[in-house]
Amino acid sequence: HEAEGKNMKLIVASILLLSIAGYCYAQVQCSPPKCACPLDYSTKPCPSCNCEEPPVPEIFCSEPKCDEGCTLDYSTQPCPSCQCRKKRQVQCSPPNCPRGCFINYRSVPCPSCMCPRG
Repeated sequence: HEAEGKNMKLIVASILLLSIAGYCYAQVQCSPPKCACPLDYSTKPCPSCNCEEPPVPEIFCSEPKCDEGCTLDYSTQPCPSCQCRKKRQVQCSPPNCPRGCFINYRSVPCPSCMCPRG
């Protein structure tokens, strides 16, 4: 029985040793994730993307052409704008006139529809 006990201890020791060796060599290997967000290396077992806020798309702005009496204002976001010191200007789009009418561009402050009286 003594030989069987030694064999059993040897088998248990071998299993334990192989388990420890397997644990040491079977670690997960990770490549850094590809994302536009900062990487978080504190996540286990692999780093992850830390996208708390959606990434801001890159905006390309051309410099606006300002009317007379206006200056460029670089403090506006996301693009520069025109700052005008004149009285506030109204921007209008052309009206959609019914059939038989036409646009009167001389009306103030915006174009209007002129319909001939029938």
